[in-house]
Amino acid sequence: MSAYRITLLLVVGAIFSTPGTAESERSAVLDDVLVEALRDEMDRSLRELQLENESKPYFISYSVTEVSSVDATYVLGAHTQSNATSNRFLTVGLRVGSPNLDNSNYLSGSDRLSDIGSYEVGIRHRLPLSNDYYELRREIWLATDAAYKKAIGEFTGKSAALASRRVSQRPKDFSSEDQFVYTSPIKHSVSGLEEVSAIAKGLSATFGAYPPLLNSSTRVTSIATKRLYIDSGENFNRYESGICSAISQASIQTPSGTLIPLSTSTYARDCFEFRDITTLSSEAAGMAASLLTLQNADMLDFYEGPVLFEGPAAAQFFGQALVGRLGATPKGVAEDTTGFGIGAMLIEAATDNPFVDRLNTMVFPPFLSVVNDPTITEHNNSPLLGSYVVDEEGMPARRTELIKNGMLKRLLTTRAPTDEFKQTTGSARGLGGPRPGNLFIDSVDGVSMDELRSTLMGIVEESGQEFALLVRQFMSVDDIPFADSESVTWPLMALVGDETRSLPTAIAYKVFPDGREVPVLPLVVADFSDRIYRKIVAASDQRWKRDLYLAETAIPEHGLQTSKPGASAEQKAAFQAFVSIVSPALIFDEVTFKSANIVERPVPVYSPPVPVAR
Repeated sequence: MSAYRITLLLVVGAIFSTPGTAESERSAVLDDVLVEALRDEMDRSLRELQLENESKPYFISYSVTEVSSVDATYVLGAHTQSNATSNRFLTVGLRVGSPNLDNSNYLSGSDRLSDIGSYEVGIRHRLPLSNDYYELRREIWLATDAAYKKAIGEFTGKSAALASRRVSQRPKDFSSEDQFVYTSPIKHSVSGLEEVSAIAKGLSATFGAYPPLLNSSTRVTSIATKRLYIDSGENFNRYESGICSAISQASIQTPSGTLIPLSTSTYARDCFEFRDITTLSSEAAGMAASLLTLQNADMLDFYEGPVLFEGPAAAQFFGQALVGRLGATPKGVAEDTTGFGIGAMLIEAATDNPFVDRLNTMVFPPFLSVVNDPTITEHNNSPLLGSYVVDEEGMPARRTELIKNGMLKRLLTTRAPTDEFKQTTGSARGLGGPRPGNLFIDSVDGVSMDELRSTLMGIVEESGQEFALLVRQFMSVDDIPFADSESVTWPLMALVGDETRSLPTAIAYKVFPDGREVPVLPLVVADFSDRIYRKIVAASDQRWKRDLYLAETAIPEHGLQTSKPGASAEQKAAFQAFVSIVSPALIFDEVTFKSANIVERPVPVYSPPVPVAR
């Protein structure tokens, strides 16, 4: 045992035997045990880990994520379930070969189709919560060994695939970056079950005043995460974050049997911000009232014409339809399982981003610009949950100008270089590629909402149409009833075909020249192409913020199931990562919508019982 370790263990013993020791001091010392175990195993692996006639690792990274969560679900003020969990995970990133050619960005024939577009290297492994040095070393050793064996197989397959295609020129596989060391000064702790239960109980009781609603519930979740990152390039960071979410869901059934779900979601860094639930109750009541208006909504089989995306709808649309376009990743290398190279080419084509070929061309109208800036923490005194300091590769977050006056100038990158971009923008955030943190859509000549409405009606008059379409809210993954196998079918089917890139509308209206608004049943954007962004003709001077799950922005690439929130520790960790989008309201002079594929059920035989508000 090293002298340092003996000293450390003595210090640990002294601290835990000393009354009144601060919890932060204990945590820091325990973290030092973990850091030492990681460093020692990394040093040993770099020196000794090698299969006969195979390469040694040239780069190793360890990322340890510790997630504590508490959640409670209530229905009409009655408790239905609650959970409290703590878990710790180790992600091992291991590269063999060299920065010019290594094992990353390779898809073998045994990989799942959902892995297409994944640029992660290594594996994920569960670690014990206790800080026993030798047990940690054992688990880190097992995980590193598994990652190394996987890397050797990937490197061999990738080298063979490239040789068979005689690829001579390609970008490096791993960029060289400046060292970054960071320790977060902010600490986060999970809220107590009593606190989250009180919030959930109060919010769920709101729906007692709306007897026609079905399946109403409120789930409040508090998550605290500690992340430790260390790699062989001497990058090191400790980072803590916290999320408290209050999600209320309900649905309404139309006379024809159509079941329409809707939710309202509020997020904060700490549940303390939810102690006054008056505002949250008001939002839940507003959602319930919106659902009631949809009970007798019109059905639109097809619509083509001007559309106003108002309030959070524009931010939601960009989050689901644009965010995936804003990252540059190297072309994937796939194993040829057919012997003719066709399957490999099809798989590799699935990773292509059409925006890469449109650099320095106009992709937006000239009055709009788009900037990613994860370093900004608030917008109009409201926290931006997409803010972060360091990405998953240990690289610092930074401001990146993406679209300037309509022209695409830059794309987000990780440490996987492309032909166009050689360095990272600090945007490695999971999901197999770069993702923004805070995305700002700016307009140089925004107008008031009244002027925007007048512009919309002017387009209606010029085109000779009877009405325009107003979209106030798109569905989010919180709206989708994953637990109901029948109801979940239609949002999935709505994403099939016609290159649809967003979930259906949740709140949409026909808007007539006399000002009337008639609600319509859910619609989906049909026949989507990137030309749709050039059809933006006006923007408001007011902007709205929307926090979206990071996974929700990957729906077009990975499908709805990838974005399904769940109860597992892994999913909870993934679903506290956000993209915040700040956007004005926007008018598109022409968008094509079609009716969403909605499942119809028999309506109840008689009216519901009237619940008693608690």
